[in-house]
Amino acid sequence: MMDKLKETCLFFRSSPLRDALLINIIEVNVPNVGKRKPLLDLCKTRWSARHEAYQHFYQSYCYIIKCLEVMSFGLHKDEGYNDELTNCWNRENNVRATALLNELTQYEFIVTFLTVYKVLSRLEGVTVKLQTKMQDIFDALDVIEEVKSVYQEMRKNVEEYFNVVFLHSERMAEAVGQTSQMPRIVGRQIHKSNVKAATPKEYYFKNLAIPFLDNVNMEIDTQFSVLSTKCMKLFALVPSILFQKSMKVSDLQEVVDLYENDLPSPELFDEEFFAWKLKSQQMQERPSTCRNAIKLCAKEHFPNIYVLLKIACTLPITSCERERSFSVMRRLNNYMRASMNHDRLSSLALLHIHYDTELSTAEVIEKFACLHPRRLELKNIIYN
Repeated sequence: MMDKLKETCLFFRSSPLRDALLINIIEVNVPNVGKRKPLLDLCKTRWSARHEAYQHFYQSYCYIIKCLEVMSFGLHKDEGYNDELTNCWNRENNVRATALLNELTQYEFIVTFLTVYKVLSRLEGVTVKLQTKMQDIFDALDVIEEVKSVYQEMRKNVEEYFNVVFLHSERMAEAVGQTSQMPRIVGRQIHKSNVKAATPKEYYFKNLAIPFLDNVNMEIDTQFSVLSTKCMKLFALVPSILFQKSMKVSDLQEVVDLYENDLPSPELFDEEFFAWKLKSQQMQERPSTCRNAIKLCAKEHFPNIYVLLKIACTLPITSCERERSFSVMRRLNNYMRASMNHDRLSSLALLHIHYDTELSTAEVIEKFACLHPRRLELKNIIYN
C-alpha cells in the first residue's frame, strides 16, 4: 500500500503537466478553495506530516482516479476541464497511468489504505505535541496514556470497529466502480497472511485488521515504555514548566530513583528541589528549554538538579532536531558542493537553520578584521 501511495505522489509531482491536470480537476469539482487538498508527498520521518498526506490522498482519491482515466482512456472530456490538458498525453503517459489506475482501484488497496488511515489517525495529536516545544512534550505524557487506552479498547472491540471501516471501504470502492472482493487463497504461502475466510469482510478482518492493530499496540508500548515516560518527566525541572504545572517532589521521585547512581547526593533532592522551585518563582523571564535552564542552574548550589538537567539535554526524547538537520543537509550537501570541508558545511548549515537570527554587519566585519589583520584599510563594501 505504501509503495502505491509513494508511486502515485511521484507520478504527479514529477510532471508539472500531470500535476496541472489534477489541480484543474480538483478546482472544477471543489468550488470551495479551503477544501481543495493537493497531493502531498509521504514524509519518511515526520509522522504528523505523513498523516496529513494520508488525509489529502483520501480527500482527492476520486479526482486522482478521474485524472488517471483522462490520461489512460480520454474520458471525462465533457465535464468542463481544460482542453489543453486533456488532449496532450502520449503513449508513455497512457501506459503508466493505466498501470497506476489498475493498482489504485483494487479493493485490497482501498480497504488497506482506509484501515491504516483510520487507525493511525489517533496518533496525529501526540506526534504533533512530541515535535514541538518542551511544554507540549510534557503535556503529551497524559495524551500518550489516553492514546494507549484508546488502542487497547479498539483492540478489544476490533470486530465492531472494523465493521465501520469495511462499510466505508465498500462505499469508497463503489465510487470508482469496484466491489468488495478478496485475493485468491493458495494452499501454501509464506510471504503474507493467508488465513482462510468465507467472505471478503472475514478475510480482511483476520489478515489485516487484527495483525495491524496488534502491531500498533506493540510499537506504542515499545516507543512509550515506562522508562521513556519517566525520562520525559525530567522536563518538569525547566522553570517555565515547573511554575505552570505546580510540580511537587513526589512527581519527580521516579526520576530520582531511576538516576540515583548518577546523582551526587540524591538524599538531599527534596531540599534542593524546594530551593530550585523558589528560585524559579523569582525569575522574571523563566527559561522554557533545558539548555537555557541549565545555564541558570549553579552546579555548586543545585548539584542534583544540574545533573538531571544535563541528562535531559542529552536524552533523545524526540527526533525533531535531527530531522531538521537532515533536511538542511539535503539542501546544502548536494552533488555541486560535495567537496566542501566540515567547517564550511557546518557554518552554512547553522546559517540556514538560524536564518532568523539578527546579526550586526559591523560586528561581523570587525571580528573578521581582528581574525585576519593585514596592512591595508578594511572598507565596508556595503556602505562605502
